[in-house]
Amino acid sequence: MFAFTSMGVRIIDSVNDGRGPYVFNVSGQLCHWIGSLFPREGERPEYAQLYIFGTDNEIKNRMAIGTYINRKFHPNQDIVAALIDMFNTHNPIVQLFRMARDRMVGNTEDRYAIRLFGEPDKHGDVFSFPIASEVVGLVVGDIGATDGACDLIVEDRSGQLQRVEEKHCKFMAMQYPILFPYW
Repeated sequence: MFAFTSMGVRIIDSVNDGRGPYVFNVSGQLCHWIGSLFPREGERPEYAQLYIFGTDNEIKNRMAIGTYINRKFHPNQDIVAALIDMFNTHNPIVQLFRMARDRMVGNTEDRYAIRLFGEPDKHGDVFSFPIASEVVGLVVGDIGATDGACDLIVEDRSGQLQRVEEKHCKFMAMQYPILFPYW
């Protein structure tokens, strides 16, 4: 409901019939996937899109995501609203996405994208590397060639660009914001 990224897999719940311990079973390769900044026409926003698109209906959209994933789950609207307020106040990643939203609303002529720059390492390790081409960093125009490192480039309100290494705790905080609410 609050994660910026999807696990990129289909969760298989059919194995959980109540006759044993809960089993977390997935189909596909587990990865951190963000996708585009805006949902396709006619689709509801999800993951990072919830921090940028349709924030007027954010509580309703987040609750719809939670109940879509698990029909038995009925979140409390007041708790969802309080968590949104907490993240807006204390979570720098949420603040970054809110700033991106404000910039896009205020300047519709610029084209923005979220992109990841990097490549698998010499051993072919792709498990720490998201599969989507649109991940984690507000980019205006074309940055050009990179050094091949996988990292996050963020711009603060003063216009300073900051490079965040892929091992930085903020990468995990994008997948698990409730575990890392103040990162």
